[in-house]
Amino acid sequence: MLKVDPKMVADSPFALMGPPAKIAEDLIARRERWGLSYIIVGGEDVNSFAPVIKILAGK
Repeated sequence: MLKVDPKMVADSPFALMGPPAKIAEDLIARRERWGLSYIIVGGEDVNSFAPVIKILAGK
């Protein structure tokens, strides 16, 4: 197990954690802060990511 400060993970643009509304909020903030507009979702997570896409649709 990696011993990483949870705040470091939460602040990283490479990890997303939390309920769909929090993830959508984080993605919007990352787009505004770093200009990131594309993300990669692993195949095993596609279905569970659908609620996030629904929240972000049209934003």
